[in-house]
Amino acid sequence: MRRLLFVDDEVPILRALERMLRAHRADWDCHFVDDPLRALDLLDEIAPDAVVSDMLMPGLDGAEFLTEAARRRPLMARFILSGEVGAGSLVRMARAAHQCLAKPCRGDVLMDVLRRALVEPSAVKAPALMAGLYGIHGLPLAAPLFDQLRRQLSQPPSDLRDRQAVALIEGSAAIATKVLQVATWTRLGMGAPPAHVYDAYFQLGPESVWSLLDADLLRPLPGGETTPFQRDVWRRCEQVPAVAHAIAIEEGFSADDGRQAALVALWSTAAPLLIDAACRDDYATLRREAMAGGAPLPALERARFGLTAAEVFAQMLRLWGLPAPLTGWVARGDDLAAFTPGQFALDGLAHMARVVTDTLDGQAAPAASLDYLAQIGMTARFDPWRAAGARALGAVAA
Repeated sequence: MRRLLFVDDEVPILRALERMLRAHRADWDCHFVDDPLRALDLLDEIAPDAVVSDMLMPGLDGAEFLTEAARRRPLMARFILSGEVGAGSLVRMARAAHQCLAKPCRGDVLMDVLRRALVEPSAVKAPALMAGLYGIHGLPLAAPLFDQLRRQLSQPPSDLRDRQAVALIEGSAAIATKVLQVATWTRLGMGAPPAHVYDAYFQLGPESVWSLLDADLLRPLPGGETTPFQRDVWRRCEQVPAVAHAIAIEEGFSADDGRQAALVALWSTAAPLLIDAACRDDYATLRREAMAGGAPLPALERARFGLTAAEVFAQMLRLWGLPAPLTGWVARGDDLAAFTPGQFALDGLAHMARVVTDTLDGQAAPAASLDYLAQIGMTARFDPWRAAGARALGAVAA
């Protein structure tokens, strides 16, 4: 059974949660504590898989409690259950919690969130990967792009400043993911969360985005501390979303669908960064084996870690509460058989954006990708996509 710890100084709220969750007691062992200090003392005894805490509590608030709880028990998902999220507390909460939920929250909704978010230990073969999933607050970040975004946001307010800032964020998985995560929290109880960077940026506002850059949530790596692998992934992260957006325009997708495709393409490209950050030496060995003509890298990833890089990245997105359709597209990665049958949809678009980018970089298109296009009757579209992609990469370079 999964163990859950709920912490709230208001006893009536705990009793309400307990009543709501009785229907789930066959699968979940739930504990309820009305004092954050006592909850810390009980962590080892309860050994929860996840802790759900109120934010406003005497003694320790939710962010302070979860920070200390993470120090004592790192392999644990951490949630804040709050009636409102103030702008001043966003950064503190993002340091401590993986996800923020709206209060009041229905029991079935809460359980669904927890099921999606929690990592299944039996699926992960490498302990370092489990620690990485629960312990990593952000992806490795390129210092030049970070500095460029800071300079852009320091410009006087204008539509041009904001458009260029969004374009920079769309080329950085580290910044885009954190902006989406925090913007989702500001939508608590207010409908659908943002599904792409453009909406997240304007929902948060440039000042809040600046506060994220100014906090320790996004730590750019100095050039001397980066690896060739990281630099190559960062370069492709700037290119692939632009190509995805260009293909979307070429195929007549809506503006929002184009932005979603660019985001899924960005995350799919950045997915190996997460395993690399958690298991660098092991992952470097796998990459060398794949490049030497061994099994495909996803197969090697699953054999060594239990999950592919795409599946690990999607699990991080679920833990952070990002929208289910996006995480599903990312999880499929290059599983062409799982793409939307018989049509060219966002999953195929994100995949083909990476293929087109690679061909523009001098690589050959994989036979499986060309077969996929033939199956959906779109082989003739590949050359127009390459032309549109080339124009997009010229704009990125400029």
